[in-house]
Amino acid sequence: MRVIRVLIGFALLLGVTSWSSAEAQQATGSLTGVVTDGASGRPLSAAQVFIEGTGLGGLTNASGRYLIVNVPAGQHRLRVERIGYTAGVQQVTVTAGQATARDFALQE
Repeated sequence: MRVIRVLIGFALLLGVTSWSSAEAQQATGSLTGVVTDGASGRPLSAAQVFIEGTGLGGLTNASGRYLIVNVPAGQHRLRVERIGYTAGVQQVTVTAGQATARDFALQE
């Protein structure tokens, strides 16, 4: 009898954990885009792209592309910085389960 109770408790815990995980994934989206040089249009690698006030962000790749995942749904300030360029800031609205695209053209 005790073994059955433990197994039922474990099954319920697993169900709650997976439901919470699925719920959390649905309440997030992603941000993607390209960062370029405003004068030449060439992609900028190693630009830091981040959401202000959070620990979410990353660097652009050799093609100037970035991707930030698991962004909470709602309004955020997206900021891009690279040495030698003026920082870029855009207000973005992230929708749960969707990818939001924002491109930046930075000025030297």
